[in-house]
Amino acid sequence: MMGWRQVAVLVAVGLPAATLGLAAAGVLALAPAGLETPVPGRLATAAIAAAVALGMALLVLRRSSSPAALPLLLTFSALSVLIAERLLGDWIPALRTPGIAASCGLPAALGHLALTFPRERDIVRAYPRLLGFFYGGSAVLTAMALADAQRVPAVTEMALRSSEILCVASWIALVSSCGLAVRESRSALERARARVALWGALVVSAVSVGFAAVAVQGGRSAFDAALLGGALLPVPVGYAISRYQLFDVGTDVRRAAAQITSVAVSGLGVGAVAVLASRIVPGLDPGLLFAVAFTGAALAAVLRGPLQRGLRQWIRPESEGLRRLANEHARQLVDTSDSDLLAQRLCRFLRRGIRSVGVSVLLPYHRGWRLAFAEGGVASLDARAAEQAARSLANRDLLHLAEEEAHAGEDPVALRAAGVELVAALRSDDRVLGIVLIGGASDRLPYSSEERGFARALCAQSALALHRAELVRELVEAEAFAAVGRVGASLVHDLGKPLGVLERVARALPRHLADRDRAARDAETIADLAEEVRHTLRSILDDKPDPARSARSTPVFLDRALERVVRSVARLHGRDRIFVRRPPVMPRPSGDEDALVRALVNVLENALLASDGDELVEIAVALDGDRVILDVVDRGCGMSAACLRRAFEPFYSDRPARGDGLGLAISRELVEGMGGTIELSSAPGVGTRVRIALVAGADERAA
Repeated sequence: MMGWRQVAVLVAVGLPAATLGLAAAGVLALAPAGLETPVPGRLATAAIAAAVALGMALLVLRRSSSPAALPLLLTFSALSVLIAERLLGDWIPALRTPGIAASCGLPAALGHLALTFPRERDIVRAYPRLLGFFYGGSAVLTAMALADAQRVPAVTEMALRSSEILCVASWIALVSSCGLAVRESRSALERARARVALWGALVVSAVSVGFAAVAVQGGRSAFDAALLGGALLPVPVGYAISRYQLFDVGTDVRRAAAQITSVAVSGLGVGAVAVLASRIVPGLDPGLLFAVAFTGAALAAVLRGPLQRGLRQWIRPESEGLRRLANEHARQLVDTSDSDLLAQRLCRFLRRGIRSVGVSVLLPYHRGWRLAFAEGGVASLDARAAEQAARSLANRDLLHLAEEEAHAGEDPVALRAAGVELVAALRSDDRVLGIVLIGGASDRLPYSSEERGFARALCAQSALALHRAELVRELVEAEAFAAVGRVGASLVHDLGKPLGVLERVARALPRHLADRDRAARDAETIADLAEEVRHTLRSILDDKPDPARSARSTPVFLDRALERVVRSVARLHGRDRIFVRRPPVMPRPSGDEDALVRALVNVLENALLASDGDELVEIAVALDGDRVILDVVDRGCGMSAACLRRAFEPFYSDRPARGDGLGLAISRELVEGMGGTIELSSAPGVGTRVRIALVAGADERAA
């Protein structure tokens, strides 16, 4: 059994078809009489108007779930019947019956459209049966007009006049609904849709009023003439569909709507010229000329003639060009493994494809974000805006801020203030590898679905390339460690310094034998160095495959550990260059003392080498909640951004003549093996801060 929706669609399609069939039969009946009438031309005009209006409405109804799709079809159906009846009713009396039915049904369809377009009103959701009263009232008016058309013409006249008044009121309500949407909506895309619909409705109203004024001067019905202006209504509707995704239809419907709109505009322009020509040359049928001209313009549009290209250049989605750009971007990513170069290419291809005023790409850096590349007007964003972008995305790949009513969450004020319209995630599985901030389009129009799809495709390609580059980098690091061996590398690095000092002291010992105190100090130094080498060997070899696994979760006495660190480093650099800032009560982190000493020695050695000979290096200890913080701060030469990004890579060093590039890499593994973190912050000419954060012991957390 068919539902009411299917019945409404059948009526909406069947009534215009039956009307045009009756009109065609009337034309055939008039032909043998040899009467010279404009009926054929008017029939062709009515058929064209019905085909354009119903074709567009049926496309929308088939592919859209918008509640306004059905009343749009009903409105266009009623207008098609009324236009045919007004053009042909004087010669074909049989059209009066469908004309009366359409006249009485049009107010309900327009009222329904006003309550659901451009958005469904709350009153409809609260009282869904309200629409039944609209169509029920139209059914009563239709029954009154048809039942008493012959017996009591006054009742029919009253019903028709009532429907005309209701039509005007419903039309005013529709225009007002578009105006309210322009003022009230928070969505930029919905405002753009409503603005186009509002201007279209106002233009149709102005044309209808002009037709009515001309009709009144000629002694004809103003309402009948005004209905002819309704034939223009598919033009703004089609433009809004193709340009602003009205009714949220797919690309195929948008393309078809653009085609119908361009055909309609072309036909109306050429047809208007033909009608003017009929006024100059007596005896020509204006309707027939209009139909011929419209058909010719339609064929020209279908054949992609110059007129069709000129009209559709700014209205048709440029999906083919975007597809070519996406393929070119994918080809360029094949041999790219540098993350900053990936970000640069992504920014430039996005700007080329969707004509954005600016694009920024942010990549993770420690626990925050860094600006990898920016081009255009959204480059100057602080860390707070980047964090807001990450929170706003949640589990999505793309967020369109022009449709902010379509998502729930924090209001992205900082992003909108910076001119951001699209926020995209470079996501691999459940990990976010980067964030892309895209400014508005240069033409100030919201991004279309094709443009958003293009941005999503490019971000997916870049995310895949970033993930691949990350895997390659990890593989290179693993191979670098495997080439020498983790144990061997740790032995060479950690034993090299004390053995070097041991060698110098031992060689100098014979010269100091005459000085008993100096010789005793040298012997004590040799013993300390031997003990330090033994401790280092034990900590490395306790767990051979991975030195980080040697970290044991026991309380660390920081005073003793720091004294070991200072004593070890002071042999080469002197104690007067090291300052330890202690809190009133020294906290006890949870970890392994030997591993912590090795990590701090590496960090402190780097800090002293980066500083001038008389510069002081500070070790500061603090308790921050359940974390023990150890900061090693120097005021030396600092690091560049490129050096900072690679500082923890094994075998990377910015001073290869003085280091093997293993110190920070080993320190990171040791600290992370204790459940802690190590972070670097530096700037050229300012200095470097290395922050080691360890888990506080149970006693510290309880306090």
